[in-house]
Amino acid sequence: MNKWLNKHRELALIVGLFFAFRLMWLVAYPPDSLMVYGDYPYYFNLAQLAKEGRLPFLGYWVEYPPLFAYLCQGLYTLTGDRYFAFATLLGLVMIAFEVGNVVMVFRLAGHIRSPDDALKLTWVYALLFAPAFVMWHNHDVISTFFFLWAADDFLRGRSNRPALWVGLGAMVKYFPVLLLPVVWRFRRDWRQAITFTVIVVAVCAVVIVPFVLASPTYALASLRAQASKTSWQTVWALVDGNLGTGILGAASAHVDPAAATALQGNPPRIPPLILFVLFGGLYVWIGFKLNSPLSNAKFVAFTAVTLVVFFLWSKGWSPQWLVMLIPFLLMVLPLGRALLYILTLTFINLAEWPVFLSRGMNQYLYLTVPLRTVLFVLLLVELVQAMRSQPAEGAIERQP
Repeated sequence: MNKWLNKHRELALIVGLFFAFRLMWLVAYPPDSLMVYGDYPYYFNLAQLAKEGRLPFLGYWVEYPPLFAYLCQGLYTLTGDRYFAFATLLGLVMIAFEVGNVVMVFRLAGHIRSPDDALKLTWVYALLFAPAFVMWHNHDVISTFFFLWAADDFLRGRSNRPALWVGLGAMVKYFPVLLLPVVWRFRRDWRQAITFTVIVVAVCAVVIVPFVLASPTYALASLRAQASKTSWQTVWALVDGNLGTGILGAASAHVDPAAATALQGNPPRIPPLILFVLFGGLYVWIGFKLNSPLSNAKFVAFTAVTLVVFFLWSKGWSPQWLVMLIPFLLMVLPLGRALLYILTLTFINLAEWPVFLSRGMNQYLYLTVPLRTVLFVLLLVELVQAMRSQPAEGAIERQP
């Protein structure tokens, strides 16, 4: 331990200050104030269904995968029917994963930047507002941790372990599976890509299949819930005339399996297949534009491209999704440009939620959504240019 501290003294300083600041923050402010605009009360209300003998995927449906649902259920069991204690413990869990994200930013940046630059980017990440805000309001910091860990392990030449992290992260929130197409593009050979995919599928199956066998009605309703949502907070939502958020109703509605797939807005005016083909074609075209040799820097840049293409294609947008993208922007773009995008997107997100939507001013989505979309388009162009100009140091060896 002392040897590690001597080698990583400044990283330990960052992590120590980061942890202490957030712990004091959690202690100083009661959950009713700190988490007032977030989903913690919603998580608690769902966990309360245990009083009726109902558990996630078995006695009610949830729109996210089982691991986080049962984490909340476990915390509820530990704390009893007390929201303050539940939210405090969940906040401690989020702090732990956010500390992990700080370390992962340093490790991942170390693949493509000098040690001094990696430390600088870690300081910047630790001081940003967006990850801190999301930590007190949603659970995306957990899936982001597994996403970053999988990317780091892959660049360290490990094939199977990063697939395990993707699978576990996907069972918290589905986003880590977005690393799969990146792995296929940067595979050493076909066997590595196929094995990686099989492990991810196997991990997800081990988690989900028992619920499907035990309670197919609620398990399948849970799996269908996200896909059944109408559009929200995107240009596609504006086209459809949907000015709501991605919330799927009160906790009490989750005992009705039909509510998981009930239409809560207008159906899409543009056929989803057309959008999938267009954006899928764009993504494949960008992937083929990668110059050889493939390298660690190009892997990180292509991961950022993958996220932005997904955000532009997706029928919905939630402000907390930005935390997945932030580490990659810091590593790929010049620091000033990265911060310009990050801070501008953060301000737009805050204007959207909590400023406008929490006050019923949904008409202002006609302002925030186009602004964010234009930024994502500009960002995609800049990321593709940066990706193609990345140096070949740390080249990834490939076989036909």
